[in-house]
Amino acid sequence: MKTAFLLAWRYLTCYRIRTGILVGCIAIVMFLPMAVQQLVHHYERALRARADSTPLVVGAPGSRMDLLMNSLYFRGTVRATITGEDTAGIHAEGLGLSIPVHFRHFAQGHPLVGTTLDYFEFRGARLAVGRWPGIMGQAVVGHSVAEREGLSVGSALLSDVENLYDIGASYPLKLRVTGVLEPQGSPDDEAVFVDLKTAWIIEGIGHGHQDVDEDTSDALVMERSEGHVATNAAVIEYTEITPENVDQFHFHGDPDGFPIIASIVVPTDDKGRTILRSRYRHRDGVQALEPAIALGELMEIVFQVKRFFDANFLAIGLTTSVLLLLVLWLTRQVRAREFLTLYRIGCGRRLLFAAQTWEIVLVIAAGLGFAWLGSWVAVRALAAGLFG
Repeated sequence: MKTAFLLAWRYLTCYRIRTGILVGCIAIVMFLPMAVQQLVHHYERALRARADSTPLVVGAPGSRMDLLMNSLYFRGTVRATITGEDTAGIHAEGLGLSIPVHFRHFAQGHPLVGTTLDYFEFRGARLAVGRWPGIMGQAVVGHSVAEREGLSVGSALLSDVENLYDIGASYPLKLRVTGVLEPQGSPDDEAVFVDLKTAWIIEGIGHGHQDVDEDTSDALVMERSEGHVATNAAVIEYTEITPENVDQFHFHGDPDGFPIIASIVVPTDDKGRTILRSRYRHRDGVQALEPAIALGELMEIVFQVKRFFDANFLAIGLTTSVLLLLVLWLTRQVRAREFLTLYRIGCGRRLLFAAQTWEIVLVIAAGLGFAWLGSWVAVRALAAGLFG
C-alpha cells in the first residue's frame, strides 16, 4: 500500500500541469454546490436563532413574510402600520411586555430603527462604549455601522432623504451618537437605533421650528401685528436636536395613535402566550405571527429552490465524472508502455492497479479540498458583508 501511494505521488508531482488541470476542474465544478450548501445553512442558523428567540410579533394585516423580515431583520418595506393602542393592554393585564419596532428609514444607508430601551434588554445587547440615548435626536449604532462609518461617541450621522423632489418632506435629521453596541452577530450590528419620537420626527409627524419675534427677517414674515408675528413656509425646520432646542419640537396628536411597524410581544408565561395568540388571531386590523413558524415557511420556499439547483449540480457532476473517466482511460492508453515497463521490472498487476487508484483518490480529494476551502472563504466573506 505504501509503495502504491509513493508511485502515485511521484507520478502526480512529476506531471504537475496535468494534475493541476484535473484538480482545478473538479474544484470548479464542486465549488458552487458546496458554497450554496454552506451559505444556506449559515443563514438558516443565523435567521433561526433570531426567530426562535422572538416569541410573538404583532403588526398590520398583510404579508407575513414582509412583516417578519422588516421587524426582525430590518429588510424590506411594510407600508401598513399599527399603533401603540393595539398592544397597550398587554402590560397592564400582566400578560407580557410589548416592545415597539418602527423601521421605515435609513441613516447613511443603514436601517434606522425606532424602539425603546426594552428592546436592548430583550436582545441582550450591551454597550461597548458610551451610554443609551437620553433625548430625541440621539442614537446608538451597531458595531458594524460604527466600524464601517468610523463612528464613535460624539460623532454625527444624517438620516437619508428618500425623495429629493418632495418640498413638503422633512429635512434630514442630524443624529448624535451616544453609544456603540458590542458585536452581536445579528442584524443589530448593521442598524442605527433611536427612540420612537426621533423616528416620528424623521417621518414628519413631529417637528420643531425656529423662534420668531419682532426681529425676525421680513423675508419670513407674512403679517405683523401687536404681539403677533405670522410667518410663511420659509421657516426652516431644525436639522439637529440639541438640549437647547429640544423643547421646541412637538407632535400633533396622541402619541399612542402614532404609527409603528410592529410590536415584539414577550409573554410572561405559556398561558399569556396562548391568550395573546388567540386574542390577536381574531382581532381586526392586526395580525400576530410566531417568527419561528413563519421563518419555517420561508425556508421551505428557499429549500424548494435549492433542490432545483441541486438537481442541476448533480447533472453537471455526472457529466464531469464521465469526462474525468474518459481522461483517465485515455491517460491509461498513453501510459500503456510505462505500465508494461513497470510490470517487467517486478511490479505486479495489483500494485499497478493500487497506484492508479491512489492517483484518482488524490486528485479527487485535492479537488474537493480546494472546492471546500474556496466555498468556506466565499461564504464567510459574503456573510460578513451582508449580515454583519
